[in-house]
Amino acid sequence: MAGRFSAWWADTPKPVRWTVYTAVPTGVGALILGLVGDGYGWWKDREFLTNLLSSFTGLLLGVPFALVVLSHLGAIQADAANRRAAIHRGREAALQFVATVRQGFVNPASLQGEAGLIRLRTENYKLKELLPPHLEFAGVLEKASEIRRQFDLRERAIESTFRLRSGLREGWIAQIAQDWERLDRDVRPRLEEVGGRWMSADAYADLRKAGRQLDSLSATPMRGLRRTMQAIDQVSSRPRPSEASIMRTVETLRQDTEVTHDAVLALLDIVRNVDHVDRIGS
Repeated sequence: MAGRFSAWWADTPKPVRWTVYTAVPTGVGALILGLVGDGYGWWKDREFLTNLLSSFTGLLLGVPFALVVLSHLGAIQADAANRRAAIHRGREAALQFVATVRQGFVNPASLQGEAGLIRLRTENYKLKELLPPHLEFAGVLEKASEIRRQFDLRERAIESTFRLRSGLREGWIAQIAQDWERLDRDVRPRLEEVGGRWMSADAYADLRKAGRQLDSLSATPMRGLRRTMQAIDQVSSRPRPSEASIMRTVETLRQDTEVTHDAVLALLDIVRNVDHVDRIGS
């Protein structure tokens, strides 16, 4: 109890404390003086002086009390307003993040978005396996039709999962990373400071990893490469594209499968935990 009072008193503004230190002892002295004067009849026929002394005594004792109470009431109100503002801003940022994530999917429901991403991850991995770093030109000629078939399967998985076209997906992914950065850098510390609702440690770890992964992608994932695939389509034609042209296409496809793999893993973590974000500040 004494410790809580000491902490409460230490939080009182210094000018208020000095007023209490000065006014209360003086007021107590004036009170004693008034009581003694009443006992000895000092104030008879001195109505003005009596009123002046009693008013001054009340002032000395009342003002410090009012200052202490009002200062702490003001602090409580300021803390409450600060908490409401932090929760309101946190809620707005959380809803913005959720809306940004969901607007990119054909079906914004978490389970359907997750199923589409899992299918895309599988099809992208199969295409990636057809394009190992050591793949030589002869292997490309042998696997050309299989590469084309798997590329088309991946394209269908992309189209059935995402609402946005290739050119808009880059901005969408960048916006997700930006919205998460705002949540993590600005909202989280404020909510923790005021005791507002955040999210579980596991969800936060997954989302933080995913946000960093999206922010550090080495290239644009899921690029529109149908025109690039023409070099693969023409390997059996006469004349066919040069070996250098075909191998450049293979390298472009390989890089795209790698960055797409990273992006899909990050989006999976986000979709699986987006409901946790939806409950921030609620």
